[in-house]
Order: sequence, then C-alpha cells, then structure tokens
Amino acid sequence: MKFKIALAAGTALLIAAPAAAADFSGLRAEITTGRASDAVETDLDNGTNPFSRKQDDVSFGLEAGYDLDLGSAVVGPYVGVDFPNVDDCDAVFGSDEFCYKAKRNYALGARAGFKIGGPILAYGKVGYSSGRFKSVYTDLTDPSADREGSDTQRGIHFGGGVEVAFASLYAKAEYLRTEYDEGDLGHDVARNQLKLGVGLRF
Repeated sequence: MKFKIALAAGTALLIAAPAAAADFSGLRAEITTGRASDAVETDLDNGTNPFSRKQDDVSFGLEAGYDLDLGSAVVGPYVGVDFPNVDDCDAVFGSDEFCYKAKRNYALGARAGFKIGGPILAYGKVGYSSGRFKSVYTDLTDPSADREGSDTQRGIHFGGGVEVAFASLYAKAEYLRTEYDEGDLGHDVARNQLKLGVGLRF
C-alpha cells in the first residue's frame, strides 16, 4: 500500500512538472526503490508436477548512465545494480519445503526516448541482466533428497518509463521486465518491477 501511494505521488509529480525546456544530456546517477515480483518455475520432480510460485517484495537500486540529447530524441547507455528483497519458503509435496531467495542483479543496456513536452522524456530501454539466486529444497521424510545451491542466472530486460527534469535533478517512474535463463539450479525466473527514482545530472 505504501508503494502504491508513493507511485501515485510520483505520477502526480510527473504530470504537474512545469513545461520548460530541459537538457537531457551528459552523465547521470540515480537511486531507485520499488516493487519486484518474481515468478519462479522449477522441476522438483518427486513424481509429481513441476512447482511454480510467485513472490514480491520491495527492491532498491542504483543506476548510472550517459545521455546524448539529439534535440527531440535522447539516447544513451547505462549500468545498474538492484537488490530485490524477494525471499520466502513454500510447502510442496506435503511436508517438503522449497525456499527461494533473489540476491543482487547487475544490468547493462541502452535506452532511447523522445521529449513529449518541456522537461518530460518518455523512453524505452533494453539490455543484459545477471542475477544471483539461492534455493533450498528440504525433504522432511528423506533427508538424502535435500538440495541447496546458489547460481548466477543471465537474461535480458526490457521496459520503459517517464522522466522529468528539474534543472540538474530529475525524477522518474519505470516498468521493467527481466527474463532469466534456467541456470544450474534449473529454475526459470521472470521478474516484473515498478520503480521510482531520483537522480542528478553532471
């Protein structure tokens, strides 16, 4: 609920931004907060159907980039890191338990956008992601079947958002989708994120 209120306030701030010219060029750095929702599918086998679950929680991140202002359009690369607080356990196959934890995620990509009035920039982004994950499977009736491991899963991310400039400062609201490969843990992971961010241009 708190994040929904913050998102609504951020959206109102973007809409109420003054219609003045803005320069979207140069180096930038920002901090973000938001909500991360992970959909996990894994074949725990055990003679039954594959197991799937969804879990969401707050996330925090940092991003830095360089933008080139082409007049009506803006393009540029970026790098970032996220720390999603997605961590939970579920009962599976009766008394067994599956625990999943998402750790840090690195991102590298590029974005392109168009100015849609004064200091407002609408943009899309796409890039490469590298996320760290941990899972623990506990079989309470057969300890020899217990499994635990950590792995780095790689994939692509894509999404878009709206950014508003306030002199050298800016604020943004963004949606991001990340799809990871299976990795050594055998988990298919897809992440949806809603982010709010504030940053500084140098």
